[in-house]
Amino acid sequence: MQLNDNPNDGSEKELMNESSEELNQTDPVEQEVAQEDFSGYSREEIVEKLAEIVALPEPEAYKQQVGQLRDLYKIQAKEELEKQKSNFESSGEDDEFEFHDQYAEKFDSLMKEYNQKRIDSKKKKEKQLNDNLKQKKEILESLRTLPENTTNISVGFEKLQSLQALWRSIGPVPAGMGDELYKSYQFYVTKFYEGVKLNNELKDLDRKKNLELKTELCEKVEKLADEPSVKKAMEQLSNLQEQWRQIGQTGKETNDAIWERFKAATDKVYEKKRKLQEDLGKKQEENLVKKQALVEKLKPIVEAEHDNHKDWQKAVEQVESVFEEWKKVGPVPASNNDEVWKAFRGLRNEFMEKKDKFYSVRKDEEKENLRQKIALCEQAEELKDSHDWKKATDKLKQLQAQWKEIGGVSRKDSDKVWKRFRAACDHFFNRKNQNYEEQKSKLSESLKEREDFISSIESAEPSEDQAQNAETLNSWKEKWEGMGELSREDKGKYSAMYKRALDVFMDKLKSKGGDPKAFERMKYNQLMQTEEGQEQVRRERSAISSKIKKIEEEIISLENNLSFFGRSKNAEAMLSEYRKKIDDGKVEIQKLKDQLKTLPRIQEPERTERLPDKNKRHRR
Repeated sequence: MQLNDNPNDGSEKELMNESSEELNQTDPVEQEVAQEDFSGYSREEIVEKLAEIVALPEPEAYKQQVGQLRDLYKIQAKEELEKQKSNFESSGEDDEFEFHDQYAEKFDSLMKEYNQKRIDSKKKKEKQLNDNLKQKKEILESLRTLPENTTNISVGFEKLQSLQALWRSIGPVPAGMGDELYKSYQFYVTKFYEGVKLNNELKDLDRKKNLELKTELCEKVEKLADEPSVKKAMEQLSNLQEQWRQIGQTGKETNDAIWERFKAATDKVYEKKRKLQEDLGKKQEENLVKKQALVEKLKPIVEAEHDNHKDWQKAVEQVESVFEEWKKVGPVPASNNDEVWKAFRGLRNEFMEKKDKFYSVRKDEEKENLRQKIALCEQAEELKDSHDWKKATDKLKQLQAQWKEIGGVSRKDSDKVWKRFRAACDHFFNRKNQNYEEQKSKLSESLKEREDFISSIESAEPSEDQAQNAETLNSWKEKWEGMGELSREDKGKYSAMYKRALDVFMDKLKSKGGDPKAFERMKYNQLMQTEEGQEQVRRERSAISSKIKKIEEEIISLENNLSFFGRSKNAEAMLSEYRKKIDDGKVEIQKLKDQLKTLPRIQEPERTERLPDKNKRHRR
């Protein structure tokens, strides 16, 4: 919204006595809300509408509407005055004429409240402008003292950039003060840069600071020699070395000395690391001896012969136990690692090959497979007479999947066990298909019932009583929802037919006129009765939400662009245009949000079970 250039304009007295012409002027922010036609309003409706506007948070946005309502009220009040006066004169009464306007008190109270809101809003905006002015003056003071408070050039530059960013983030100030503030701002920024360029003492201060920082780093590195964890010491040393590289020179007199101190402390840490590496080398040699012993321990286990499952299981446990010991031993010297590992792995692979050969000739697996398949047959037979179609179907499909996962059995048992399992499954699915046909018949009856009901709606005529029409729509909804189930294929078709029948009735209802809001509520109530109608409401909500998001993004982009404009006539014009677009966008967003509130919320539909496919076969 455009701010008044004169902060003394619009005193409370002036605002309370605004003319009709001023109220009827259209500000940019009002363009979206000033398009309603009040010409057919009665005085009672004018007062009701005015009460609605006064209750809203932004009175400025409705100035044109209030002006229209006020002028229309005065016209109607004058007409009522003349009417009452004419009736009084015609009556021949001797009493003094007195005009009676039952809405006048309420109207005057609302206008007073509206004007007070505008006054409060204007004061709030003036306070914001003054707060902005105060903040910018504080920044100017910080800029003024920045050169004298700067002991490190880089820190000074960071502080300058921080102040500049803060300056740009602050909004407008009272009219007539912006130019002077900006000139002062430019002066202090320039003065800072000139001071940095001319003041060589800053370099000496910077070198002194660098010496202090590097001395602190030397002290920290010297303490690392006492750190018990070499790994931790090396990590800290790496960090301290990086910090050293980021610090500048300390001057010719101290550069070499401070570097030698730092290097000496660093060498002590590296010496500690070297000593640790020597100790690790000795440990790796010890590990090599241990792993070579495990290779020898594994040899007799691999070479042993076994002729039964129990002995093989015991041997497997022994091999795995040796392998667990191997994994617990630490690393060996790199030159010996491949050799010792190949020896151990070779023995282990040899053991596995002998074990696999033994089990390849055994029938234990086939017996176990047969046992598992018999168990599946027993479970399928328990389900074959179930009436819980979904649960039993899911379980049988699960059993069929498990059947496929189990390996083969002997030829003599294969056909027998398969026929038993298939018989139980076929028995259930045949019953399920029979139930499907029965349900299909019921669905057919439900279709006929719904067709007749839809026809009755198409021929129905609305009542003159809107409440009765709403009750009729609700009773239709209850009756429709209470009818028999529909198949997935028919549900969409008949829901669409039902919706079209309701649309016909709503068209008849609309042609009779009445309260638009009541009709709007009934319209959405009938839309919510069908999936297609719900989808229409969902699309409307989605479209409005998307539009709100798009406008919000545009506003953010415009607000970001405001900080890039300089100070010139053309820039001021463009700034004004950008601010107008931002304010227009905010008004549009509020309007869309209000519109969104009138739409019903849609609950996502639950998944429904598909009717069984009588042609689907289970396979062996």
